[in-house]
Amino acid sequence: MLPSGNQVNTSRTRKGLRLSVFVAIIIFAGFLATTTAHGDIVSNGKYTDMSSQNIVAPDEASSNGDTLKVLVGFRTTPGARERSIIKAYNGKIRSEFKNVKAFAIDISAKNLEELAKNPEVCYIEEDVPRYTLGLADSELEPSLSNGLYGLITTQSTEAHAEGVTGTGIRIGIADTGLDYTHPDIEPRYMGGIDTVDDDDDPFWNDDIMETHGTHVAGTVLAALNEGGVRGVAYDADLYYARVLGPTGGRSSDIMAGVEYLVVEKECKIISLSLGGSKSSRLEEKFYQDMYDNHGALIIAAAGNEGTEGLIYPAGYPVVLSVGAVDNKNAIADFSNYGNNLDLVAPGVNVLSSVPIGTGSEAKVIVDSISYLAFGMEFAGNTKGITGNVVDCGTGNDLSEFPVGESGYIALMQRGDESFATKVDNAMVQGAVAAIIYNNVAGDFLGTLVDAANPTGVPWIPAVSVSDITGTALANEAGETGTVINRVSNWDYYSGTSMATPHVAGVAGLVWSVNSGFDNVHIEYILKNTASDLGETGYDEIYGNGLVDAMEAVSFESDSELSISDIHYKVTSKKAVITWETNKPSDSLIKYGTNSKHLSLEASSSDMVTSHSIILTGLSSSTKYYFRVKSTDDLGNTVIEDNNGALYEFTTSGRRV
Repeated sequence: MLPSGNQVNTSRTRKGLRLSVFVAIIIFAGFLATTTAHGDIVSNGKYTDMSSQNIVAPDEASSNGDTLKVLVGFRTTPGARERSIIKAYNGKIRSEFKNVKAFAIDISAKNLEELAKNPEVCYIEEDVPRYTLGLADSELEPSLSNGLYGLITTQSTEAHAEGVTGTGIRIGIADTGLDYTHPDIEPRYMGGIDTVDDDDDPFWNDDIMETHGTHVAGTVLAALNEGGVRGVAYDADLYYARVLGPTGGRSSDIMAGVEYLVVEKECKIISLSLGGSKSSRLEEKFYQDMYDNHGALIIAAAGNEGTEGLIYPAGYPVVLSVGAVDNKNAIADFSNYGNNLDLVAPGVNVLSSVPIGTGSEAKVIVDSISYLAFGMEFAGNTKGITGNVVDCGTGNDLSEFPVGESGYIALMQRGDESFATKVDNAMVQGAVAAIIYNNVAGDFLGTLVDAANPTGVPWIPAVSVSDITGTALANEAGETGTVINRVSNWDYYSGTSMATPHVAGVAGLVWSVNSGFDNVHIEYILKNTASDLGETGYDEIYGNGLVDAMEAVSFESDSELSISDIHYKVTSKKAVITWETNKPSDSLIKYGTNSKHLSLEASSSDMVTSHSIILTGLSSSTKYYFRVKSTDDLGNTVIEDNNGALYEFTTSGRRV
């Protein structure tokens, strides 16, 4: 007996059987009569079994030209005779199910109509598509192969396993509007402000140009709620300021939002995935005030131009600046760099929440193998459209596409022409979906620029895949494939904007287990527990390295050790720096001419309470910055850096 809703007449009388087959012929005749140019089924009867109850949506129909995938039930257990019947109608058997007396076969539409007349056949129905559950159905487990890899590479999942999830910490985000009704955001959202429209509602206003902020918020603290994604500090509280509209905003709007978050809502961590190329003295003073007088740790994106020099406010010394790496911890080609870069974090193909209905979940299925894909911006959506996979080369020219063929999936390699040109060519030549694979290593995200092609026709489903996946699919050319690009509340974004909230989330984890620490301590911990990447020690590409949540939350600061009475004497080439500690400890000075990067150090291993270090080989008439550090024999460490501002002197001998 078939499941309820798919039951059929199994009467063994010739009369009953022939009547059922006759009904099937009528239904299949209607099914075969009408298809769209894309091969989708549009007949009133759709594709159905004899009970006329198994109706399938147009984009779910299994078609490959006029070849159909069906299930065929026989009167008797399948054997040689039944297999010969299928063969007689040029059917290709894919699977055999003896217990229910059925085959899964591929067969042409014409031969299917003839097969339905055979008296040994009890029923024929579509071999209906089935797909994996979407993000709305279950919480995605982080792995290196999905968009939550950042939780793995930053060791955040290890911190979570120890019960460190950001409980009790307030994190402020200033960005575009927020969809605080999103299931991942709503449980953590505590309130907000809109400095663009001057009200207390930071909602995203259903504007497709304002999806950015929701994605950032999801990375920081998306709730662990049995669906979607999870954030780095998924139990922290979110306070939010809409400071950017669809076309951006002004420094004054951002500062007003940050002031609200820090002063009024007492957020100690501020995440800023925004910026611009020009600096502002007033803006720099503002962030210095937030740091010095209100104890806030300001974290900002380094910029996405792939050039030396950071955007602002990330470029200010008092702001913790963040670059982006991929899932292999390699620097992203778009990530800005320079001698004032502080940290890097995951920022390539990061999966997070987006306003409801604005995202996509994509994949390609061929020969029962599922491949990760990324829906292109503005591409058509489908729960699953099936067709023959055709290798169309680069797709740059119409001559690369098959002639007189339709209903297929065009596979094209990235390069030369725009994605929009390639997909438009595929549409003109009859493709129902498009796959573009990378011409360099790795995955990529793409856009079709507008909601429709140059003639105003909405785009067909189009997805991007990696170079490795593209090669595998090219080897499967000629096989039947399925492209999925369904509407979702989650999506993949790339940028230093995506890296910044990872650091903000880790800061939340650290502060949640060190509630007595100030912003100076938290910043020091983040920098000094980061995983070193690139050249040994600090470098301008990776800064201090990849933020490491587990190392940071496990960091043990000083116990009872303290530093006092810092003094310095300076000549044109030399400086003598002294300080006192309350217990015997060693001595270390980090110093340099750039306050964001103290590249030099001098030390003594003597365990003393009166410390004196001589810095030699200095340049004359030059400003230097420094901090001092001491560690006792129990490993307790204390750092004195003038509340994060650092101490400074010039070699002219004049104190500054």
